[in-house]
Amino acid sequence: MSALLGVALLAAAAWVAPSSGRANEPDSTQARAATEPLAAALAPLGPVRALVASVLWAQLVHARTEGDLDKILLVSEGLLAMHPGLEIVREHLAAQIVLTRAPAALDDARHDALVQRGLSMLEDGIALSGSARLHGALGRLLVTQSRVDPRFNSAARRFFGADPLAVAIEELRQAADADNSSIVLADLLVDRGISAWVREGDLLGADRDLAEAEAIAMDLPGPDAATVAQRIAEIRQQMRTPDGGAAPPP
Repeated sequence: MSALLGVALLAAAAWVAPSSGRANEPDSTQARAATEPLAAALAPLGPVRALVASVLWAQLVHARTEGDLDKILLVSEGLLAMHPGLEIVREHLAAQIVLTRAPAALDDARHDALVQRGLSMLEDGIALSGSARLHGALGRLLVTQSRVDPRFNSAARRFFGADPLAVAIEELRQAADADNSSIVLADLLVDRGISAWVREGDLLGADRDLAEAEAIAMDLPGPDAATVAQRIAEIRQQMRTPDGGAAPPP
């Protein structure tokens, strides 16, 4: 099986997938693509490359079942080399690199290189398609990792040339609620509003962020909307008190 994987990866390295499907694609292929997500994704590659990509896909599923991270990364890169538009593979590969590989790196330079590699994969995918899914994936990744990896923010700041959480807000705004990005965005805006109020004394900036979070909360499911609305109401209440500079409720 490893020999077959090697052949598939060599084939993947030799091909670049076209950006759109063939106009004269057989009816049978179109019908199958309409009902099978993987077939739909691979149909533009043509029969030979689609077969190679299918082998890689099977290897990826097997590697994930076994928890073989090295193989997951290798096969994912092969799939993306053949078909850059496979967003689920791009998202998974970037997450594995940033969430798993980078924090395990003992050397700071290696850590930062891995972080920037993962972020670049998502940026490249967004540049390719403008995908709302990838905007959301990038925004959520920035939020998550900034909270758990002490070395992440500095590496991400160098990559973007800006505050990673400010970048996250812009990415999540373009996510169109892909994978529940709206609740993450609402919470992030509330956090930024609190920071503007308490740390910077910027009541206008705080009010602007809280108002945007309120508007987002209106479209959230009931429990999430109620939680965000209650949190904002408590913050606004404190902002109106004479000692409004006091620390807000948790």
